[in-house]
Amino acid sequence: MTVEEMERILLQYDSESRSRIYYFLMTLIEGEQDTNSYSEDDFEGQWVRECDRRVERYERGETKSVPWDQVKAEMRSILADDRRIPNGSSLA
Repeated sequence: MTVEEMERILLQYDSESRSRIYYFLMTLIEGEQDTNSYSEDDFEGQWVRECDRRVERYERGETKSVPWDQVKAEMRSILADDRRIPNGSSLA
């Protein structure tokens, strides 16, 4: 299976399932040994720490914000290029 095939499959899952898959993959990348024993608390704690880290970087001036209209336009372009959404679809 190619990475592109996996991406198409992952897009079919709801956001909660994709979040769990993300956490699972991050534990693999970060080298944690037991990827079967994570809990919802671990998962939530990881996201809280990540959010805190991002806010701190923003407040130190290490990153900048991107206007939502720009993000939406970039997402539409990527998705349209990948033919995942038809033209004229609403991206809320």
